[in-house]
Amino acid sequence: LSLFPHPHIHEYLLDPYVNLAPGCRSLFSVIVRVVGDLMLRIQRIQDFTPKLLLVRKRLLGLEPEGPISDLEPVEALTVSSIC
Repeated sequence: LSLFPHPHIHEYLLDPYVNLAPGCRSLFSVIVRVVGDLMLRIQRIQDFTPKLLLVRKRLLGLEPEGPISDLEPVEALTVSSIC
């Protein structure tokens, strides 16, 4: 829907100041909430940056697969940010 080239759709989806009915959420407010949640989860993952780089390399096929603890949340984060 956000790929459809229409200015009103883009305004509704991404404008943080658009007026909505009480209880309604915009795409912008959902993204802000997800980013906040991810920032909290990232702080709990030890050695996050090296793990993130390893997962990116594995998903691109540049690094062989192998078991490493705590990679599942990092894989989910990486896949969602790529898509």
